[in-house]
Amino acid sequence: MSLAARACPCARCRSYDPATWYENIIRCTREPLAARGKVLAIRDFAFSRTDQNFILNACSAVSKDVVMAMKNTPHDYYPTFPDNPRIGRADGHPQWIEFDCWGQYFGMGFFPVSVIEDMQRRLRHCRASGATGVWFRTDLEVINDQSVFSSFDVLNLMGGAMLSRQIEQDLDRVYRAWLAFGIPDVMKSESEQGPPVPVGAEHLAQFRDFMRASWSIMEGTIYIRGFVFTEGSCQFPVSVDRAFSNMLVFQGREDWEPGANRRVEPTEENIRVIFAEKTQAIEEVKRLPEILKIDQTALPAPLKESVRTMLDLYALYVRGYCLCTFGCDLTRKAERSRTAADMTAAKAACDAIVAYRAELARKFADTAYNEHVTWFFEVSHLDRLIEDIRGKLAALSPR
Repeated sequence: MSLAARACPCARCRSYDPATWYENIIRCTREPLAARGKVLAIRDFAFSRTDQNFILNACSAVSKDVVMAMKNTPHDYYPTFPDNPRIGRADGHPQWIEFDCWGQYFGMGFFPVSVIEDMQRRLRHCRASGATGVWFRTDLEVINDQSVFSSFDVLNLMGGAMLSRQIEQDLDRVYRAWLAFGIPDVMKSESEQGPPVPVGAEHLAQFRDFMRASWSIMEGTIYIRGFVFTEGSCQFPVSVDRAFSNMLVFQGREDWEPGANRRVEPTEENIRVIFAEKTQAIEEVKRLPEILKIDQTALPAPLKESVRTMLDLYALYVRGYCLCTFGCDLTRKAERSRTAADMTAAKAACDAIVAYRAELARKFADTAYNEHVTWFFEVSHLDRLIEDIRGKLAALSPR
């Protein structure tokens, strides 16, 4: 556990200088490795700009041969965030840049999206900034029996490999390689997968356009004007306060982009823009089946059926996530204004979540989907959110 987490309540840990702590732990790790001819790479996982500087400055205090292994974006794998500000500011250290291919914050592989377009742009920046290495994350420790290899998102891993060798290339080459490699059955766990099924090159345009359109939908679903609005990884929020804390404090975009918080204040103008963003995502996800045109392919019938099921669940997920956003934003607005109109709007938004929760219960009754699928539709999160919104509204009295 990093000292930055401040998890230990003892006086020594509470008062210990973070810069000294990082330097000591890096030094005592590097020395035995260096004695055996090994290189130490320090993986940057800082929650704030200050903590990031503590870590990377401590590397410099120990030795210039320590590799600074930084995420492509600050804090975590948020494709809407700016470039990691320490890329190119490594004080002479080797730089390795880390990308996520599977999608901890963009669909977790089940709802597939392309990030190779973003990856190409960021890799240009990394190379121009002196980075010499790149690595790619393929799964998430909290989800069992799933990885990028059981997902359409293997496209992103293949794209990372191809672009790390040659950044300037037509991305259609990546899409062709992906289709030639083949796609898995998205409804199966990794241990259940057979060989991926190749897709004919004549279907390149529809699969490419599908993966690109899906990113636009995911951006409009779990992000609010570029801010991460999710409980953990792609799950429904569990309360209004926690949702806003995750967005404004835990992910902390303001620290990397001063002034950004103003975009998500629950003002009339901001909420109008946010709701338009969510409504657009709901409409766009309905068009995905027509973009993909899975029935026009020669894929096996069971694989086509799995893709159709995934697309049906995708539309259900986007709608539910957007309803949660409406409920959280309108409740926060009502808490601030205490007007009868805002309280009525928040109650209506909560009622819509209640109806959605009942729809989920019917949809998932007597089903046996794997953990990867049910992760996105955890009804206990909705129950907690509904209870929280009702409690907050009940405590308000109109002005």
